[in-house]
Amino acid sequence: MVFHSSVLYQVPRERRNRFTDLVREVPGHWIAIESPEALRHEGLPPPPDARHHNVLALDGVPLAWTRGHGQSMTWLT
Repeated sequence: MVFHSSVLYQVPRERRNRFTDLVREVPGHWIAIESPEALRHEGLPPPPDARHHNVLALDGVPLAWTRGHGQSMTWLT
């Protein structure tokens, strides 16, 4: 399992892309809580309010909007 929270925005885009390519190839699961700018997901609905939200994703599939490091969560479905 690979888990990270609010860290990829600090990584340059090229290295971030290489990381995501690599983590998708290894066996196991990938849990990410990152800003929508750091890990782009197609078709995300707007966040629940105007505050900053991150996206909780499992294996690259967005599941919920979260507040900093998972303080609160709003499921996407």
